[in-house]
Amino acid sequence: TIVVPEGWNANRSGMSIFKEYTENTEEDITISDLVGNTSVANIRINNIDTEAPETNIGSTNILKEDSQTLTLTSTDDVGIASYYFGTTSPTTDDTFIDVEETTNYSREEIVNTAGTYYFATKDTSENMSNVSQIVINSYTVKNLLETLDGETGTYTNENYEEISSNTYIAPNGTTIISESVYIIPQGASSLTFDGHSDSFGAEDATLDTATITLNGNSTYYMWFDRETYELTLNSGVGIVSTTGSGTYKYGKEVSIDATVENGYSWINWSKISGNDPVDSTLKATTIVLTQDTVLQATAGDTSSPVSSITSTNDMLSSTQLLTLTSTDETEVVSYYFGSTMPEDDSTYTDVENAASIEIEKTVNASGTYYFATKDSAGNISNIASIVINEYDISYLRRLMEILVYILATIMKKI
Repeated sequence: TIVVPEGWNANRSGMSIFKEYTENTEEDITISDLVGNTSVANIRINNIDTEAPETNIGSTNILKEDSQTLTLTSTDDVGIASYYFGTTSPTTDDTFIDVEETTNYSREEIVNTAGTYYFATKDTSENMSNVSQIVINSYTVKNLLETLDGETGTYTNENYEEISSNTYIAPNGTTIISESVYIIPQGASSLTFDGHSDSFGAEDATLDTATITLNGNSTYYMWFDRETYELTLNSGVGIVSTTGSGTYKYGKEVSIDATVENGYSWINWSKISGNDPVDSTLKATTIVLTQDTVLQATAGDTSSPVSSITSTNDMLSSTQLLTLTSTDETEVVSYYFGSTMPEDDSTYTDVENAASIEIEKTVNASGTYYFATKDSAGNISNIASIVINEYDISYLRRLMEILVYILATIMKKI
């Protein structure tokens, strides 16, 4: 029978002893029987796994995203058997999910809400790793644009208005580059970005166009000035002047008008470049400016020239001298003279442009003669006409001789 050493247990027969070790160790034990015989045994335990796995959490840190991909990694000298991932810190009693045993474990988790996320593993000996954690913060980017009548650089809700708002998430401590997260409002450009602030409506807000360090759930205000554009109004034919030219903010509705010269009637606004007027047919109208714009105001001459024909009425002549006159509120540029009524395709003769013209024509045949003119706008005058009749000139000469004889006789008697 064996004498059982302290800390050891014997089986029922008393012929063997056993002891459970929970950690690696080395010791000598003395074994003896009832008569005093002894033997020393060296016991060395070195295969008990007492080292816990090591874990880590990393993130993609992608800016301007409403989700983040977390990379969970864990290593162990013997083998990882299970893992925990959640929003509360785990204990050994929490449920761990089994995995295929490996000394290097890795997985990805996509998160889309702010919070603290925890990761831990257990090895095949149920040793629990350190608990890794990562804090995911939310940050809201509000993009503000200067109002149409706002004061540039005074950051209040009277001068700037919210155009868009977007919420993203990223690990706490992430460096946020302003230019990487704001959305340029329509009507502004990155060139007019003034900076960001942590509060809205604070005139003393510190502006920084470089970087932001995310520290807790945050809201950032991005300030944009409106672009300005040039409106140029040109005066075309028949236009004395225009009103409305100038520099305006993006989206401004501008009133435009023109003064028409006497003798002309309004036609329209024509676009040379840029935006179209609200109604180009109206002289007084508006235009919403979203780019540099050039318009031309145009009027047309709608008054026609007035034409007439007179004659010398020389009854003793075989020819007649006709005087052709025409006047216009703008200028006469051509005329027609002939013995047939002028048609639309008749040929007109150019003259030196003038508001009034006078032309003499000699005719030596009876008939009806016609005269008309055109002005610079193509308006045709009334058609003036005169009828020249043929008569016996010898009879008139004889009559004149009789009248002369009578007159001479009278004069002698006096």
